[in-house]
Amino acid sequence: METIMTKSTDIDLRQYIIGAWILESYESFDLDGSNVHYPLGSDARGIIVYTANEYMSAQIMRSDRPQFHTGDLAAGDNEELAAAASGYLAYTGPYTVSDDNVISHHVQVSLLPNWIGGTQYRAAKIIEHTHQHRYHRLLLIDDGDAGGVQISLRPSAALRTLDVDIELTGQQDVRASVGSH
Repeated sequence: METIMTKSTDIDLRQYIIGAWILESYESFDLDGSNVHYPLGSDARGIIVYTANEYMSAQIMRSDRPQFHTGDLAAGDNEELAAAASGYLAYTGPYTVSDDNVISHHVQVSLLPNWIGGTQYRAAKIIEHTHQHRYHRLLLIDDGDAGGVQISLRPSAALRTLDVDIELTGQQDVRASVGSH
């Protein structure tokens, strides 16, 4: 069974997303759904947090990023710093949820300077699955002119008892999935 939130439940989406969401998958693909690849690897790790006072933070990284030769960030050489940054996506700021279930991330701080002051739009869907037990995923989808990205998330077990997938859409489709642990 699959249940997708509709316009009449957008207030529920505003309340439902509050909490921490663990990354299950981060995919990029062409508009027709072909050429799926994983920008930060098939085993990327991450978390997205939505607060009740309408702030969000997203942190996604390659799981195989090389360690620095020392534990001191300031002592990292240019190659180490470039490798660390190229395998990491991070941004934060206030968010809003529209009546058509689009979450707008208003970026105030970002690893990518070009995003600062801009907005990242994510179409959001709550997907309900029934298997041996009922669970949900939050899918965040970012559809763009050339393709998209989908992020699938599950709720953090510390905050939720159900799994949720979030799809974000924008210039490039992204799929993400989250589950509880």
